[in-house]
Amino acid sequence: MGSENITSQAITGNQRLIIYTDNKSGVLGLTNAIVKDNTMSYGVITDVNTKSFLNQQNGYYQKEYDFNWKYQNTYNDKTGMAQVNLKISQIDSSYDYFGEITIQNSYGLFLKYKGPIFFKTDIFVLDYLVEKLK
Repeated sequence: MGSENITSQAITGNQRLIIYTDNKSGVLGLTNAIVKDNTMSYGVITDVNTKSFLNQQNGYYQKEYDFNWKYQNTYNDKTGMAQVNLKISQIDSSYDYFGEITIQNSYGLFLKYKGPIFFKTDIFVLDYLVEKLK
């Protein structure tokens, strides 16, 4: 399948991409939730590789994460594996961040989202959790 940028549908569907840790197991997970439809895909993140560098266009921090995501859907009982690429860029000195995530699943679907990123704590907690997986 071809690339599909579904950012506008994500906004109108009140879509949320959430990276979290399971408090009991310590496993890092990803949820792709469509709040409007009360549906989600969720599962475990594995095999994380990271790159960190200075963005030459604005001089701020940029981080890139590549990982596998073993997911299951609440809306159709499908399970699968997806390759995920998450890019996080600091966009100004107030620590505002912009993100771009691409998800390609084992069925050939390719999704791309772009937009602001909000951290419950901060980006360094994500780095810490990723390092714990290694």
